[in-house]
Amino acid sequence: MNFLFYDIETSGLNPGSHRPMQFAAILTDSNLKELKRVNWLVKLNSEILPDPIAILTTGITPQSTQIGMTESEFLKKLHQELLLPDTVVCGYNSIPFDDEFMRYTLWRNFYDPYEWQWKEGRSRFDIITLVRMTRALRPEGIRWPFAEDGTPVNSLELLAKENKLEHRSAHDALSDVEVTIDVARLIKKNAPKLFSFLLNLRNKKVAESYLDLEFPKPVVHTTPKFPQEILQTSVVFPLCPTPGRAGGVLVYDLRYDPTEFLNLNPTQLKHLTYSKKSYLSKVEEKRLPVKMVQFNKCPALAPLEVLTPPAAKRINLDLKQVKLNLEKLKKSMPTFAQKVYEAYKPEDGKFPPKTDPDLQMYDGFLDQSDRILSNALTNAKPREIKSTNFKFNDDRLEKLFKLYKARNFPEQLTEKEKIAWAEHLSSKFENGATGRNSQPSKKEYLKELERLQKTKLNTKKLKLLKELQNWAEQEK
Repeated sequence: MNFLFYDIETSGLNPGSHRPMQFAAILTDSNLKELKRVNWLVKLNSEILPDPIAILTTGITPQSTQIGMTESEFLKKLHQELLLPDTVVCGYNSIPFDDEFMRYTLWRNFYDPYEWQWKEGRSRFDIITLVRMTRALRPEGIRWPFAEDGTPVNSLELLAKENKLEHRSAHDALSDVEVTIDVARLIKKNAPKLFSFLLNLRNKKVAESYLDLEFPKPVVHTTPKFPQEILQTSVVFPLCPTPGRAGGVLVYDLRYDPTEFLNLNPTQLKHLTYSKKSYLSKVEEKRLPVKMVQFNKCPALAPLEVLTPPAAKRINLDLKQVKLNLEKLKKSMPTFAQKVYEAYKPEDGKFPPKTDPDLQMYDGFLDQSDRILSNALTNAKPREIKSTNFKFNDDRLEKLFKLYKARNFPEQLTEKEKIAWAEHLSSKFENGATGRNSQPSKKEYLKELERLQKTKLNTKKLKLLKELQNWAEQEK
């Protein structure tokens, strides 16, 4: 087994509308000994106006990426050089962030968005999950950081500082990968059993076995959905499957007495689930202490027996109260579980259908014919992109192909296609994009840059904003 630790720096926080700009990775063996490293720039396409805050954070300008690879070239090298069989792909907070960016990047470029992390025995993991549960259950031998107000924090930068790990530059992808490996080594050394135990939870079936709905039992669960003050850890009990989403379970947080929730109807439970926290506080109502656990996201779960008295004290949990809350909950099962299930049912038509092909990745799997044709496209030589008639059954791919060709192989565009691409850019810069693929118009973007330039920024950051202004004003 190998590990592929990776990190990406991006043009913003939205995986659908923003793009990777730097990709760094280190391949290690099972003992976390380095085998290979890469540090690649990914060329930002001219249609993207990067979030200024992202650029001020990373210091990577669109212009500096132009010596890098197109997304198509980057993904080809990734598959050829790094995606070995039986490799665990991981990072720091990678499952909710980097993995999503990678999925959308793969989708835009006609690769399967999922198989890079499962094919040929590969899997995925997240070191931040390991950090969170280690801090809660087995923290000995590691120095743990706190915010100025005394709140526990698990930022990579502060972990490195507390434990004297070299971290040359936060928000540089390669530096972040190096320190992520150092943190993994630190935990593997000081809590080896917990390291191995949580690593096994990357297998969905193993994770699911801890939240068995047929034979339910309370388990320890660590998740960012729980507050930092309790080290993001509590004891939960499985209630029901997640409606409308396979591979998930809804769990009740046994830290809380269920009495006031048990007799509520589904509509009332829905209100307590989806209303804003500020509103609930204002009307003196409590949030329903139910959370979703997805088995394909390497959840941090452990049997109740691991919760030693010192660990229970550390997370401020009264195990006697947990037992009482469980007894009350069981008396109202399965009726309460059914009402929770109804409360969580997705509403039809609540979200309008997506029309941008860049964002339609989750709108269904491809048929076998389109999958084969997509593979042929990713392996095609540039001249074949122009001469071959790629006809897809899925309308998403038909629209996506026109964008893919213009983004990665502009020299292969026909005159008609060049005009269509220019019209696409003109419309995007004049009108912007709304919804999940939001991007301001060029006019709004330049106005925001002007506003930022008037704030208290050092010379280096003002220079970065000037670079963004030049990028936005250049002929597209």
